[in-house]
Amino acid sequence: MQSRPSGVTSAASTVSGRLGMAVLAVLAVGAAPPAAAEVPPIAREAFANMPRVTGEWAFTRTREDNDGSRVERFDPAADPKWQLVSVNGREPTEEELRDYAEEVEQRLAREEGRPGDNDFDGLAADEGWELLEEDDRRVTWRFRPAAGATDREGMAKHLQGEMTILKSVPYVESFRLYSDEPFRAKVIAKIERFNTRIEMIRLDRRAYMPVRVTTRVRGSAAFGLKSIERDILLTYSDFRYAGSGDAEGGTGGNPDRPAAASAVGSQRAPLFSTMLSSNFFARRN
Repeated sequence: MQSRPSGVTSAASTVSGRLGMAVLAVLAVGAAPPAAAEVPPIAREAFANMPRVTGEWAFTRTREDNDGSRVERFDPAADPKWQLVSVNGREPTEEELRDYAEEVEQRLAREEGRPGDNDFDGLAADEGWELLEEDDRRVTWRFRPAAGATDREGMAKHLQGEMTILKSVPYVESFRLYSDEPFRAKVIAKIERFNTRIEMIRLDRRAYMPVRVTTRVRGSAAFGLKSIERDILLTYSDFRYAGSGDAEGGTGGNPDRPAAASAVGSQRAPLFSTMLSSNFFARRN
């Protein structure tokens, strides 16, 4: 298996997941936007539309980061459900396969290795919503992450969020969590810049998954002796419905992003908490 350094230059890493790395500009507005004391009605409707069971879909997940690339396949009908396909473009070695099997077992024990429910209610705080931008098709809000979204590191108080909702369904088309101010994580790590963006896809009337996850972390650890420079990209592709019966409809919610596009599977515990956990600092997947 690839080494998972926690030190110089390749020290910090994530999931995902969850959740790849890219710097995104804060959405500009010409005047001070109105604040919303509570979650906007369209956001509540979008959260209600984005459930429940996504574990009936098989997919391929590709991770690219500072250490190389890895491709794995999730299939709920297979045994084992998670399989390592390639490492840095080649077939995995026997040792890498053994290490991967152990990793999956640990992920499952933490309920992070099986696709499950989206948890947008657990992502955003109930108050502090701020309208940034709106047109006929989309609306973008700034929000405060809920404490439970980052409970492993207690990072929520240091982060801001932005969420874009597609009005026609509605559903959360994308969101990002970021910090422009330095903060400390796990005491020994100082994060100078942090940015994660997730783009969602509508597979059918019940299943919504992230389509692309980018993450960028810059900072230092060990009292400034080790550099944290992490860039991670997660994409998922090759979707196949593996549940009983038929998938519920098509992807009519977003004509710009058909189901054939790359996407990443949602994960429990929840996906968003997993992305912002200690996995940024000890590469796991």
